[in-house]
Amino acid sequence: MPTLRKPFLKTMKRLLPFLLCIALFACSKKETPKPTVSLVGTWYTTKLTAIDYTTTPNQTENISYSHTDYIKFNADGTGAQQLDVDNIPFTYTTKNDSVAIIFHTNTKADLYKIVSLTNTSLDLLVKYSSNGTLQESVETTFTK
Repeated sequence: MPTLRKPFLKTMKRLLPFLLCIALFACSKKETPKPTVSLVGTWYTTKLTAIDYTTTPNQTENISYSHTDYIKFNADGTGAQQLDVDNIPFTYTTKNDSVAIIFHTNTKADLYKIVSLTNTSLDLLVKYSSNGTLQESVETTFTK
């Protein structure tokens, strides 16, 4: 009988680290899914920062707003931007951290980078180029 015990112990010594690893990883915590934040809703313009790269030095313009201008994203991919008395309809699509907006006055989409998005604030950045040269960037901050 003692001869059977030695191979068993050798096998257990080899298997024990493997079994411990399986036990550790099999009992890992479940990840709590992150709540999703939606672009859908009415976002009031609070601040706009525009940088003109065609001037030397680059010219920066900061504009503050008081909850009269807004952008509205509907769940069906449509929306509207209210600027003073003009209401400009658009369609949009989202992908990763960007939103492509086609205003009905244009045929080409403007691609906005979503810099930040929470339940109460939205920060969008758009860059305009001509012939591969950056001309202007506009960052707009909104609140719900």
